[in-house]
Amino acid sequence: MIKSPTDLFLLLLYAKNKEKIVGTTKLTKLLFLLVQTEVFKKFATEFDFEGYKFGPWSTKIFDLYETLADIGLVDKEIIEQEGHENDFDQNKIGESNFYPEEKGISVYFLTKDGEKVAGVLYDRLTNEEKKALEKIKREFNNKRLGDLIEFVYKKYPIYTTKSIIKERVLPEKSAEKAFREKYPEIKIPSQFFKLVGILPKMTLEEEEEVLREIIRERYA
Repeated sequence: MIKSPTDLFLLLLYAKNKEKIVGTTKLTKLLFLLVQTEVFKKFATEFDFEGYKFGPWSTKIFDLYETLADIGLVDKEIIEQEGHENDFDQNKIGESNFYPEEKGISVYFLTKDGEKVAGVLYDRLTNEEKKALEKIKREFNNKRLGDLIEFVYKKYPIYTTKSIIKERVLPEKSAEKAFREKYPEIKIPSQFFKLVGILPKMTLEEEEEVLREIIRERYA
């Protein structure tokens, strides 16, 4: 059993064979998803995630990193925004502009001492906790950041209200497109969506013409 968000931070870096985490935004999203799980939801209030510029965000994460870095358990390296195969999305959303103290993309990892401490914590986890931890790291750490953000935005829309990239991540679909995707077996002329007021309004003359066209298509 783990007792604090600090333990959770270390364990996330330890999971999946101590695989590094590329980018502050990805680190944030992984921790967010972790505290949504049944076994780790008890830490949700301590992280106090709120909707911000890139979705769920917690100031606690920076505090945790600084605390663990100060005692030599975690570290990070800064890589150039361009030239790293996993950084396309960070470039796109301008992560280093959002975190001005960082001149590139932060890559988070455990130090040797951190690996020892995290290993002890990992051994104390229940099987259920290990499964939840490994599942989050395995499914999402190598996911493109854009895809990860899209997943989080769709599943937890309450955290997208202040997002500055929401329109790029979740472009609005037209009512007609949404209807056709949901009901592909139903064949309705495009004019119908204008007629019922789902799309921009038409004049009375246009409505009459659409009605005539629908009648012709249906009964010709």
